[in-house]
Amino acid sequence: MVCCLLYAVHRYRLAQSLKLERLRTKIASDLHDEVGSSLTKISIYSELAQTELTEKEKANYLNSIGGLSREVVNTMSDIVWSIDNNNDSLHELINRMKDFATEVLHARNIDFEFTLHKAESNKVLDPVLRQNIYLIFKEAINNIVKHSKANKVNVFITSHPHFELQIADNGIGLPAQQSQSGNGLRNMNRRAVAIGGKISFASKSGTTITLTLT
Repeated sequence: MVCCLLYAVHRYRLAQSLKLERLRTKIASDLHDEVGSSLTKISIYSELAQTELTEKEKANYLNSIGGLSREVVNTMSDIVWSIDNNNDSLHELINRMKDFATEVLHARNIDFEFTLHKAESNKVLDPVLRQNIYLIFKEAINNIVKHSKANKVNVFITSHPHFELQIADNGIGLPAQQSQSGNGLRNMNRRAVAIGGKISFASKSGTTITLTLT
């Protein structure tokens, strides 16, 4: 009996260690890919802005530096949020998604509606899972703002019998040649695969993106 208990404790500690190591690897990858790239561009633009340029050219570089700096701040905020144990529930994930959608869509006069169906708000989500779901949602909303010409967005979330996130807009839809090839769509595909999910893109009376985790 004691041996079984000790073995169970060992397995639990091992699982937690592996979970922590995966999280560290994920954070390091995000910092390298996203923050590192932006900081490199900021450094280059800063040096160029100090050379002999017209005032308009300098202003363009400074605007780019400002935009990249905001991206870095947002990325760091997303990383910190994803590893905070106080945010490990589906409820907290939904709240952050709503906050982001409100900020971005309302600024463009785009109406949006959240529908929750049998969503287990107290369900605990793994940090890597939570972060990838949020970043897929964030990418989808940003794509709507940039490309869709939509004036309404509907978000549907359920966790029964499995988790599903659906984001639908009433915009112009996806051009056939971009249905799977755009950078944003590739990023969403990559993140879905990383968490063992499937993502689909439908273009009819707008665009519908569906993420399913089984």
